[in-house]
Amino acid sequence: AIAGSTACLFDLRWACFVLSVLTLRGAANYYLLSQAVKTKGCMFATYCFVTGLIISLCIVSGAVYGKLLWTRK
Repeated sequence: AIAGSTACLFDLRWACFVLSVLTLRGAANYYLLSQAVKTKGCMFATYCFVTGLIISLCIVSGAVYGKLLWTRK
């Protein structure tokens, strides 16, 4: 996330890429976010979106790290 944010400062293409990924992530979780807005409000939906994004990044980074360890052996 830090690398992506830093890259966005220097190149507009990265900013468009990050914005596109976040938009697609929101579209993929539309039902979850709409239910969160209905039950608890916008702040809770934002919290759900950010938490889901962080969890997904952790899972992907763990998978990549595991794959790199597997290829070294």
